[in-house]
Amino acid sequence: MTHTFIHEESNEIGANVIAVQKGPYFGTGNDKMLILSANYDTVEGSPGVDDNGSGVAAVLEAARVLSTLDNLYSRQNTIVYVFFDMKHKAMPPEFESFFPEAAQLLHEHSHMGDFIQISSRND
Repeated sequence: MTHTFIHEESNEIGANVIAVQKGPYFGTGNDKMLILSANYDTVEGSPGVDDNGSGVAAVLEAARVLSTLDNLYSRQNTIVYVFFDMKHKAMPPEFESFFPEAAQLLHEHSHMGDFIQISSRND
């Protein structure tokens, strides 16, 4: 599925691409989701596919492997795959306060991620 949006500053239309492998507890408070994501966009003056082509390839390969494993093992959690558009346009205002080290790394590398971040919730 796609999540289409209008960027609030530029009024450009963007589309995030989302795929969900539902686990047995999908839609309940007992579901512990795993989210794998990468950005697929590019803007003028950026390195294009070199910005996060490896991230897109890694998410696609993880989806291939994890869907194959579904035939062998009983997966208990939902997996969400997200490909973000317009990553270069803006970061959520809360990002820096929640992830100060990642925000600093992004700033130092012209907002190109060269790291993997794992986030979770405690509920």
